[in-house]
Amino acid sequence: MASEPASEPSPAGNKPMMNIDSRYPLIDKSIRNGQFGDIRPNMIYRYGYPFQRKIEGKHYWLVPVRYFAAAPSASIYTQSRIVAEAYACINHDRVEFWIPKYSQRFGL
Repeated sequence: MASEPASEPSPAGNKPMMNIDSRYPLIDKSIRNGQFGDIRPNMIYRYGYPFQRKIEGKHYWLVPVRYFAAAPSASIYTQSRIVAEAYACINHDRVEFWIPKYSQRFGL
C-alpha cells in the first residue's frame, strides 16, 4: 500500500487557512489592528486564494483582498465606492505588511 508523499514545508510557514465563514481571521485581525489604513473587516468584498512569492529575499504567502474604498468625487456632497485590491503578505502566521495591487515596486 503506497502512502502519499509528505509535502515539503514552505519557507513562508503554514498556508493561511480560510474559516467556515469564508474569512481569514489572521487578515481580519491585521485590519482591526490598523495595519492597513482605515478599512474595517466589514469593508472586505472578497478574499482570493493564497499564493507564494519571494519579496526582497524573503518568502511570503500573499492573499489578495478586495475591499470597498471611497472614490474621489467631483462633489463634496456625493461619495461613491469602488472596489480596490491589496495583498496581505504573511510570513509564519503573521501579516507583516500590505501591498496595494498596482505597486510597481513589487511587480504585482
